[in-house]
Amino acid sequence: MPVKKKASKTVVKRPIKKRRVDKTAKEGTYLGLEYESFCELSCIYFAEELIKAGYATGIARAASYSLCDPVMNSYAVQLKRGSKQLTQAISQGVTYTPDFVIYFTEKAVGKFIWVLGSGKEYNRNLLVAQELTPVSYYACIEVKPDFSRNSTTPKSVQSMKWLYQRHGIFTNLFRPNMMFKGLFVPQKYVLTERGTPRLLKFKVRNLQEYLKTKT
Repeated sequence: MPVKKKASKTVVKRPIKKRRVDKTAKEGTYLGLEYESFCELSCIYFAEELIKAGYATGIARAASYSLCDPVMNSYAVQLKRGSKQLTQAISQGVTYTPDFVIYFTEKAVGKFIWVLGSGKEYNRNLLVAQELTPVSYYACIEVKPDFSRNSTTPKSVQSMKWLYQRHGIFTNLFRPNMMFKGLFVPQKYVLTERGTPRLLKFKVRNLQEYLKTKT
């Protein structure tokens, strides 16, 4: 008997979908400052516009601060002739380093900063600043993404509170979209690197449009 050939199956090749590559800058240097995320770069964009408009004088990387001293133990080691005093760490100390410090001029008061201890009502949309001189102020910044599944924000918030407790330095939690929604959106943040408008879930207003609301 003749053997029936099995009909061969036609294999349809499906086109492989190209994965979208996020070309947003992750690390680099801008205005002489190193940044470790696009959120940090966004904060530098924010400060840059304020500097150009005369509301700020500069932005710098923040210093490191000790929150907890290490626990040390001293003990003597007996030698053939006499003894030797040694020291060992029982528990390591804790340090905290905010991301940036922005330095503001007096004209920024009430528009971009609220001065701690000023005796005036606190505005949540403004950065909390502290007096450096009678006519200049500084705001310490901790930059975090608006949303992250593996967020380190709770740990940072605890460190921010301890920094104020130990050194009297207040640190602002800077989430780009939340900050820009209440103030203004930097021009370099409006467009993506491809030149397309960035998708934002709030009304975009530039620096000049925001300042009109403060007159």
